[in-house]
Amino acid sequence: MKQYKRSLRTCGAVIMMTAVAVLGLVICGGTATVRAAVSRDGQYNYELDAAGHAVLTSYLGQDTEVAVPATMDGISVAALSGTYQNHDKITKVTIPAGVVSVNETAFAGCYGISSFEVDPANPSLCSDSDGVLLSKDGTLCVRYPVGKHQSSGTYRIPAGVVNIGGYAFEGFNTPNIEIPANVRVIGDYAFANTRNFNGVSVWEEGTQTIGTYAFYKCTNLKLLDKGALPASVNKLGVYAFAECSNIQIDISRSTITEIPDYLFYNCDNLHNLTLPQTVTTVGAYAFSDCNNLNEVVFDAALRQIKEGAFAKCGNLHTVNIPEGVTAIENNTFNGCQNLNTVVLPSTLTTIGDGAFAGCRNIHSINIPKGVKYISNTSFEGVDTSAIALDVKVQKTKLTSAGRKGRKLTVRWKKTEDAQGYVVYRSNKKNGGYKKVKTIKKANICKCSQKLKKQKKNKKYYYKVKVYKVVLGKKYFSSFSNVKAVR
Repeated sequence: MKQYKRSLRTCGAVIMMTAVAVLGLVICGGTATVRAAVSRDGQYNYELDAAGHAVLTSYLGQDTEVAVPATMDGISVAALSGTYQNHDKITKVTIPAGVVSVNETAFAGCYGISSFEVDPANPSLCSDSDGVLLSKDGTLCVRYPVGKHQSSGTYRIPAGVVNIGGYAFEGFNTPNIEIPANVRVIGDYAFANTRNFNGVSVWEEGTQTIGTYAFYKCTNLKLLDKGALPASVNKLGVYAFAECSNIQIDISRSTITEIPDYLFYNCDNLHNLTLPQTVTTVGAYAFSDCNNLNEVVFDAALRQIKEGAFAKCGNLHTVNIPEGVTAIENNTFNGCQNLNTVVLPSTLTTIGDGAFAGCRNIHSINIPKGVKYISNTSFEGVDTSAIALDVKVQKTKLTSAGRKGRKLTVRWKKTEDAQGYVVYRSNKKNGGYKKVKTIKKANICKCSQKLKKQKKNKKYYYKVKVYKVVLGKKYFSSFSNVKAVR
């Protein structure tokens, strides 16, 4: 084995030491911290924790049956951190008594493991008769040996398990699973990237939290137990059911208050969905790219639909937004080419950029009076003749009008949604007004007009209209008050 010398800086001096395949060793006050090291046998990368124990960070070997070492270069091994990730040829893992911590990704992507065996003397971990890696008290399922195929076609999670850990069943290869009432938490990526998994055949009341990406890419996921999430579920993570292309699910009984971002992203065969009565928010892109989604039923509690929530739902036909929602945010229904009927609430104030862009089959849509903002792209590609607009433009108030020499200045108050102002003049207070100038910038509150062809000492009258442009058409307010100038 090649040995080399390197300079190591201590707290007070530079010393020369002989090192064997050790990288990044820092000695300060007599305490050594290895930031990264390769074991002498070349089988592992490892680090030292605060107590000086080895944490195995990656496996460099190729064995199919792995015995986790109890020591590494004479140092006790205490933890696995992403150690065997994506080593899909490993079939069996033996864990010694001293390894007391296994992080979520330690065996992620290890789809060939059919058994874990833990030394009975281990104070933190154990394995059961199915070769499942568990916490010592059995409340945490750390990792199921997903290379093991249950002959019955169904696996029931043990009665003591409260928490299904992150990645615990990632790559699961048995058709069905039963989730008993004792399970409270399903961790991040817990059932992600499953292969022959067809769904949850029994899901008893009790589960409360389903983590991020929990069932990500479970291609054939179905909830066979009445097709519904338990009513006890009150929190879902982002992407929890994303890219489950053949999903069949009913979430209406759950007690979640938010549909998180990307929850059902690209669930191509999701057809109908009724949201729980408790839902107040639909997250960004929550249903985007659900090409066969044709109906979503909202409850009266809904208050917010975030950006892109239903973008590219090509078969969505009808949308009825309940009262209380104030904004259709950017790209919410962008690309819903078969959307034909839209009912908007009277509480609506904003229709964002691209909100209904590409919805070329809209037959009718009434814009509520309270809408203050519609982008020029809100209905891009839509036949605007199908859109019933009742645009109200707030009028302004003239604050002053005066003359200096042969120049006139008229001032007025800015209005919130103005895109421009038009100044009118007449020599009679109650009629005969003609446009004299247009101010195109809403933040300009002053204009000057040369006095042309006006009679000396004669009184002239001025007033202003506010305008804004909606879907290419200019809408005006009523006239402001009148100011006279001699």
